[in-house]
Amino acid sequence: MLTARVSPLVCLLVMAGCAPGETDDHADAATSRDARADREDDGGETATDGGLTPDGGAADARVADLDASPGELELPPPTLFSDGFESGDLSATNPEGFRWGGPNRTSVVTQHPSDGPVVLHPTYIVAGDTTSDGTPRHWTASEGDNSLRFRFPAGEPWSEQRFDLGTPEPELWLRFWLRVPLNYVHGPIPSPGRNQKLLALWMDGYEGDGDGSTVWLGFHPSGDGSDSTVAFSYSRGGYSGSLGYEQDQPFVASGSDRGRWMQMVLHVRAETSPGASDGVIETWRRWRDEPRFTKLHESFDAAIVIPPGGPAGFRRGYLLGWANGHYAVDTEWLLDQFELSREPLVPGY
Repeated sequence: MLTARVSPLVCLLVMAGCAPGETDDHADAATSRDARADREDDGGETATDGGLTPDGGAADARVADLDASPGELELPPPTLFSDGFESGDLSATNPEGFRWGGPNRTSVVTQHPSDGPVVLHPTYIVAGDTTSDGTPRHWTASEGDNSLRFRFPAGEPWSEQRFDLGTPEPELWLRFWLRVPLNYVHGPIPSPGRNQKLLALWMDGYEGDGDGSTVWLGFHPSGDGSDSTVAFSYSRGGYSGSLGYEQDQPFVASGSDRGRWMQMVLHVRAETSPGASDGVIETWRRWRDEPRFTKLHESFDAAIVIPPGGPAGFRRGYLLGWANGHYAVDTEWLLDQFELSREPLVPGY
């Protein structure tokens, strides 16, 4: 289990979305140095749990055998849920009852043809062309007009979008586009761990609050500390903590990847019977200009446990989340085309 110094206020683990190796020295992230300016910039976003408080051997970086040029790759369609945020809000749902949580320094944004960067939800605001350090915003979506912004104010550790799947899923595929911030440097402000969350999925309760497992993707500093690698971790259920991160793979190079869109795919499956330890964690990634996915991670012997008292699979999750290495300047990620499926989301699987 990874350990860290944790203040009693937030972990409340569940409320803050704490996960492997994180701390919570900035639990009251709803208040910035200048709350009024923060509110005007982020469209009324607040740092909360979004109303979805939970209850109760390295892989080779192999490339999928896909013969396609950029723009010609045919992707399997999602069977559960898809949201490109073209509604301008977080109202999308499905027959299974999927719902987004409230905004937690997140907002639906667009690049307006005359007004430039505009926050559409939760409050309509013309945001201005640059962040506080002069970085251009350019909120052009990966597809369509809108995307979901994750705003990490300088020195603040938390921006996260929670969701509820509506029904438990013992096996799940996720796929989404993610844009690297235009001023990306992996959080240079020292704190224990320095890992940043990319996503998490859990069942009955988050990490040690759950009898079922939690699965994470997180990214960590590499090289001189400004670049990052990505790895996975999970808990074995039974109200236990997380295991160490596994299978570090290159993620973002601050010198060359700023402003680039990547498409991420995650496949998770709980063990098929108690004690079988045959759970699955797999990830793939491709950049916008790449015609095929590169496989980053694979594990086919994970002890991903379904809680005996239910639910019978993954039920809740979050995107991005706690940043142990707080960014030194205002940093904004964009996410687009979020998709969920019970069937494979990479070609040829």
